Amino acid sequence: MRYTRTCCLTTGEKKLLEGADELFMKVNPDVNSFPASCCVIETLGKAETMLLLRVIRDEKHHEVRQYRELLDDFASKIKEAAGEDTDGGRAITQDEFAGALITALNDYMASANEKVSNALTAEYEEMEREIGGGPL
Repeated sequence: MRYTRTCCLTTGEKKLLEGADELFMKVNPDVNSFPASCCVIETLGKAETMLLLRVIRDEKHHEVRQYRELLDDFASKIKEAAGEDTDGGRAITQDEFAGALITALNDYMASANEKVSNALTAEYEEMEREIGGGPL
């Protein structure tokens, strides 16, 4: 199933998914290795999920502080993925984990794009006022 999900992705999209998978493997070091895992749906249990959320939210991890907005969104999406009505039930599947991270990254970039766009608009308006308006 994973192959069908990745066969049509761009190189950049595959790289994002690979990054999500690498993080999943760090959170869950007991992941089965190929070929045994080809039919096993890997999941994060309650302990792994709690550890991930602790690291994301713990202020003692200075290296993650600069990503606070992104990680808070990721944490909330992970908590949603742990809902009983999801694919993995209370456990979080590798696909749910990747989906949560990629969605958080997309939301973060959309927010950044909007902020840059607003700043550009403000700068253009300021330049127009300073120059006196009209085409250059």
